[in-house]
Amino acid sequence: MNNAEYKSIYMYLASGKMPTTYNSTKSNFKKKANKFTIKYNKLYRGDKAVVKHSEQQKVFHSTPDFNTFYNFFGIVFQGR
Repeated sequence: MNNAEYKSIYMYLASGKMPTTYNSTKSNFKKKANKFTIKYNKLYRGDKAVVKHSEQQKVFHSTPDFNTFYNFFGIVFQGR
């Protein structure tokens, strides 16, 4: 997700205040934003964290270390 859209949705969910600009109509923005939730100060859609465009390199092109991925999103993994 691009950074501006992420910020707009996050701020709308956190404060309830509509952004001054959005890609489509007001009702479409609200419908899309309501598909997301805020957990651990990040946007989530369902159980999956939303990755900003600026974070994609860190998340998808780093060494595949399970704990690094979870630490990036601020989630404490306690094992099973």
